[in-house]
Amino acid sequence: MIWLAVMAWWTKKVTGSAKAFAWSMAYLLLIPLLMVLGFVAGIVAVIEHIPVKELTDPLGLIARLTGFVLYIAAAYTLRSQLENSPINIPLGGVMTFFFSATYFQYHLHDFHWEAGSTEARARLSEDSLGLAGPMAPIVTDSATALPSGQEGAEKSY
Repeated sequence: MIWLAVMAWWTKKVTGSAKAFAWSMAYLLLIPLLMVLGFVAGIVAVIEHIPVKELTDPLGLIARLTGFVLYIAAAYTLRSQLENSPINIPLGGVMTFFFSATYFQYHLHDFHWEAGSTEARARLSEDSLGLAGPMAPIVTDSATALPSGQEGAEKSY
């Protein structure tokens, strides 16, 4: 949940669109909201002298359905933003459904800024989240460059 929100924040900085970030934050904030609702349901059950299970069972079903809907909305909105310009990473729907954050991170690890636009690079600072891994080019005002001490280093698979 948290890493999905981190990637959505990074995507917001690159694309300028906050849709994926809004969905991922809604998904992330569901847990604290459910904790508060569970606490309130427990207090109501004690005050009304009814079994707690009568209140928490429907609440649990609603929570699971809401969580699933928010997960789908966050994952597929983020996928859409990663597939569109300036990032342009092709992603599959089935892998997005089952592995969203891990799958996105796998593709972002090898993402190179040469494919991105100058406008997208201008939105990020040098201290970006580092989603593209330690060997990725660092964004500068004039061009991209490898981190110091890694000139000429290449990745081997």
